[in-house]
Amino acid sequence: MKFSSAWLAAATLCSCASAQYFQRLGTCPTLGCVFPPDQVDHLAGQYFDIRLEVHAPINGSEATGNPNPDTNFSFTITPPRGAPVNASKFFGVPEPAIEHWNFSYYQDLFAQDAHKPTIVNVAAKAYRKVALYQEGTYTATLSKLMVTACRVRTDPFDYSIQ
Repeated sequence: MKFSSAWLAAATLCSCASAQYFQRLGTCPTLGCVFPPDQVDHLAGQYFDIRLEVHAPINGSEATGNPNPDTNFSFTITPPRGAPVNASKFFGVPEPAIEHWNFSYYQDLFAQDAHKPTIVNVAAKAYRKVALYQEGTYTATLSKLMVTACRVRTDPFDYSIQ
């Protein structure tokens, strides 16, 4: 019985040791991010914000060799049974200004132990107080970096899957 307990403890430690990386934010599976995340539900007429980010890692495994994020990104909304429309035109709002900042993070525990963070430059836009009024599934596309979908419903208690 002691051998089994020791074996179980060793297997547990090995499985923890193999998970030596940090998971990327779910709304940013690529170098582009769309907030709110994919598959979110909205009530028709409900106000919300949309935040877009384009990342340009300077170093690390995702570095592209270009430290400048693409500021010419586009964002379109495809309504149910419709064609893609530029988001500013779709929502009837002016094109938001591009914001710039950077952040750093450790890709894994080895980088953290070596004090070598990955530095990421960001270009972002935020559409504030927008709403969707037609029921159905909408598709949001951030250039060619990210495609997300959201569902708009008129009944706040309708949780059926369509």
